Amino acid sequence: MSERSVRRLASAGLAVGGVFGIAGTFAQTPALRGIAWGIDGVALVLASSVLTTLFLRKGLDIAATGFLVFLAGQVLVLATSGWTSGTVPPCLERASACGRSVSF
Repeated sequence: MSERSVRRLASAGLAVGGVFGIAGTFAQTPALRGIAWGIDGVALVLASSVLTTLFLRKGLDIAATGFLVFLAGQVLVLATSGWTSGTVPPCLERASACGRSVSF
């Protein structure tokens, strides 16, 4: 895969993640919010893993580490995106909040 196609894939993942993240924030129902945030999470996990690999191959370890930390936080967010506040176990609710803060 060429670097140009890798960059396009990462850009598309970040764009899809951003659009569905905002759409999930303004969703009317919890089910629609969970679906939108699920798509958002998958797209951002894909993009951040691709960017981590790209920067590691270029030797830019600090940039790769930043995307790896973002990836870890986004995986926590993705794992709890379909749950409502009452159904999340307390330990995962705290971990999800920590993951969201790392993602920002």
